[in-house]
Amino acid sequence: DALVPGLPRASAPDTVAPDPAAIAKLRGLYRDTRTNASLRLDTARGQLQRAEGAVLRPLRDGTYLLGATRVRFTIGPTGKPAEMRQPTADGDTLVFAYTAESLWTPTATELAGLSGKYRNDEIGVTFTVSVVEGGRLAVSPRVGAADTLTATHRDGFVTGGGTVWFVRDTKGRAAAMHFGSARVWDFVSTRVP
Repeated sequence: DALVPGLPRASAPDTVAPDPAAIAKLRGLYRDTRTNASLRLDTARGQLQRAEGAVLRPLRDGTYLLGATRVRFTIGPTGKPAEMRQPTADGDTLVFAYTAESLWTPTATELAGLSGKYRNDEIGVTFTVSVVEGGRLAVSPRVGAADTLTATHRDGFVTGGGTVWFVRDTKGRAAAMHFGSARVWDFVSTRVP
């Protein structure tokens, strides 16, 4: 105010009341197309919100306000969301592809099919993936160090350091393990016999 007297105030966003039917269609699990990080949207308390509680407020033009950022959803031909686009402060756009209505609950057989050894020659490490107590997967780069994975979407998991996902070959067998985070988008380890 002291540097630029008379600067007009920003107008309040043109928000509208949430339409329960409209926000119910957007509920589900989304995946960042760069890092495979999962994003879950829910409709708790009659509002569309992220799993950690951030509310997406509907605007009159059909977009949603997440903090100060306008988020846009694209609806596919089936009436389900195809993607969510979120611009960033540096001019980039994060794209989250819709993956499922709810979190994936893998069976013991599905987890066992992902178990094995995965090698990355770039860093010279063989990761061991195994089923641990509680019916979850763990990834270990060496003896005494392991990260337990939490299932999100089919063949996709989160861990403290990022996202892990598996890619299958034409026979349906896990062929590679991928890792993504904010700084590493797709670190690949190939399954070894």
